[in-house]
Amino acid sequence: MNEVPELKELLRNLVADGDFGLTLRTGETTVIYTAQGPKRLATVLPTHEDITAFLRQLTGSRGVREFRSNGVTRFMVPFDGGVRLVGAARLEKHDIHVEIRRMAGGER
Repeated sequence: MNEVPELKELLRNLVADGDFGLTLRTGETTVIYTAQGPKRLATVLPTHEDITAFLRQLTGSRGVREFRSNGVTRFMVPFDGGVRLVGAARLEKHDIHVEIRRMAGGER
């Protein structure tokens, strides 16, 4: 399963909808944080490979190397309109946990 385009679309929607962030975990439902509270997306169950490919697109090969070497990486994703997202990924046993949040002070 290749959900990387779907994960990229989630980020675009997050910014467009003014949501606050998202949580990705290997094999678990994705959680979007909205003004109305957390929303689970049962259709998005990313694999280890999906999240690694997504991280490569967000952080580049350097970020993926850091993640593989240290089990953790941090990153910033700029969007049009001055919106910036900050994120972190960490390896927990054999699962990947990614948190991405809208940076305070960005456009809504």
